[in-house]
Amino acid sequence: MAWNTPKITEISTKLNEILSCFDSEQKDKLLFDFEDQERYVWYYTPHPQNGLLVFDMKPFQRKLVYELLELSYSKEGYETAKSIINLENILGDYEANHASLNDGGAGHWVRSTERYWLAIFGKPNMKNKPWGYRFGGHHIGLTVNFINDSFTMHPLFFGSNPAKVLEGPNKGFRALAKEEDLARKLISEFSSDKKSLAILSLAIEVIFSNSLRLPQAKKILSLTSAPVIFIISFNESSLKNFPTGPLACLLYTSPSPRDRQKSRMPSSA
Repeated sequence: MAWNTPKITEISTKLNEILSCFDSEQKDKLLFDFEDQERYVWYYTPHPQNGLLVFDMKPFQRKLVYELLELSYSKEGYETAKSIINLENILGDYEANHASLNDGGAGHWVRSTERYWLAIFGKPNMKNKPWGYRFGGHHIGLTVNFINDSFTMHPLFFGSNPAKVLEGPNKGFRALAKEEDLARKLISEFSSDKKSLAILSLAIEVIFSNSLRLPQAKKILSLTSAPVIFIISFNESSLKNFPTGPLACLLYTSPSPRDRQKSRMPSSA
């Protein structure tokens, strides 16, 4: 949990600005009580969500939502989020160009940078009462909750498909290159006994649960005597500061471009 009163003021001001420009029909989709069970739901896969779809916003409203994201993420995090969202256009073109092949996907999901949803829980900047918001869609999951002068940002998810752009003007681009490379470097430097703790057979179950809650997390933690670190992002300093004791890491990443000629297939998540 973080304490940052100026940041909270900026975010709540932006959220109230957003609310002031939406009509009643949009607000019906956008607003939820903080206690609503919807707050526990999140997806990183291509999946319809509750909330207000970016596609259903006017251009100036979309601009305000992206200003909210810019306030929420770090500068680098915001650039990464934009890169991931922009991959939807690249992925759509790839699927269209390879429609006659398995690479073309099943065609059940329209790839679009506007297929992301915003939901607001509670009333922004309510004193002594929690409030928050969620923004998400394909490979983006941002959930921010506030109470008084403190806030949390989790679940927080970044993913990338394609992990490496295979063709076109952006060929070779990797939205999460640093994170993937550092994560593999970390795993490769573990001793065999630490690798046995770090690589969890539960990983797929955890990833696809989409709404992991505390009791489920405790069950996972009970299966190993080591602390579990859910790794979202790395930087050089974090690698230097890892504790020397045993670790268990949940690592979600597509196959390395060095391991396969192709990135993860567009027909998957």
